[in-house]
Amino acid sequence: MLITVQYFASVREARGESSDLIELPDNADTKVLLSALRAGPLSMLDQALFDRLLVAVNQSVVSSATGLSADDEVALFPPMTGG
Repeated sequence: MLITVQYFASVREARGESSDLIELPDNADTKVLLSALRAGPLSMLDQALFDRLLVAVNQSVVSSATGLSADDEVALFPPMTGG
């Protein structure tokens, strides 16, 4: 299945792209997606930052492995700070 991944803030800057289309096996979840991204398009990210990324599926933030469907949109955000 094909998943659209959108990148924001420092993740987009590090990647040099605002999004990727990622091919995943059927019945994949966000944990599988993150593993694929860590091994591929986001391999340049510091592990500590990667481990703290916020993940949203179809505009809803998720905190654990969440099932994905074809044509889902996943957004990755760095940890937010306020001021």
